[in-house]
Amino acid sequence: MTKAREIRRILLPIVGVPSEQAAIDYAALLAVSLRASITLVHVDEISNSMVGIVPGASVEGDLAAQRARSIEWLDQVTHALAQQGVGETKTIRVAAAGVASALVDLVRREQFDLVVMATHARTGISRVLLGSIAEHMVRHAPCPVMTVHGS
Repeated sequence: MTKAREIRRILLPIVGVPSEQAAIDYAALLAVSLRASITLVHVDEISNSMVGIVPGASVEGDLAAQRARSIEWLDQVTHALAQQGVGETKTIRVAAAGVASALVDLVRREQFDLVVMATHARTGISRVLLGSIAEHMVRHAPCPVMTVHGS
């Protein structure tokens, strides 16, 4: 039987949508209760799928706009977590071609104890086409993953 690890480091992936507020609140509650730290992460997804299709689209322009939004959102969430009593909060921004793989790699490399993340609960064809980052995390992360539905 495997012994449960003490939860000292929580990873909270965020993308900047209102539906992830519930996950942010749960992560804060756990961090305060367990005296754990939270590391916020935003993955800037590198994609060139629109270049050549949409006139004026550029990877650099899209990434710059995405970076600006993610920095602003990370700052807002960091401030909100401090107001909820979270003692230690760090932020990480990662640029990667695949969000799910980048998150699993980060969890392995930094040895987080728990991942708390929002799920959009897509079903049917949208899930097939868009994939499920939360499902990938549950299957591949080396630590427990708590998914929180955003509705």
